Amino acid sequence: MALAPITSSLRRSASPSLCCARSARGTKTPHEDVTPAELRYASHHMMYNEEFKLVFCTIPKVACTEWLRMFYKMQGDPKWHLDPHYRGNKPQFNKLPPQRATEILNDPNWTKAVFFRDPARRLLSAYLDKFVQHNSYSSRVFSRPRMSFRDFVDEVASANWDHREPSGLHAKVNPHWKPQRHACGLSLIHI
Repeated sequence: MALAPITSSLRRSASPSLCCARSARGTKTPHEDVTPAELRYASHHMMYNEEFKLVFCTIPKVACTEWLRMFYKMQGDPKWHLDPHYRGNKPQFNKLPPQRATEILNDPNWTKAVFFRDPARRLLSAYLDKFVQHNSYSSRVFSRPRMSFRDFVDEVASANWDHREPSGLHAKVNPHWKPQRHACGLSLIHI
């Protein structure tokens, strides 16, 4: 199946807003104080390293596992190569006090970064990983025994904005196919 029609379908259903705010001069907008709610929103996917002055937004299906491993390796963790997703010592940005988080986001000496992936390829990767290799997502997320890729695309590209439903492209959908602009609270915390 060609990815071009899928990309068009995703683009039509996605909100046209972008995540990165810029002033008329093209410079980053200064950060207001980061609230505890914003830090909780960014909790799972925003990592930091004090020594290297790095804040990085890891997005599921955009080499997230490898980026987490890199952060463990930067910390000197001898078990950096193991599965990083269910470990207790993640260097998550939400563990910082709000005042320190705000200081870091406003400090020009810190590097703040995020990588994005082509949305259609990311969606295909999510489908192959979560619906083909680990078939539990069909029944667990969408209450169906099996889903074709077309069925999955139709669910994700639906016009649903009800946050209680798994279909659509809103901020509450599964992080593996959630629009990348919603990761790490990028609409709230501008990297």
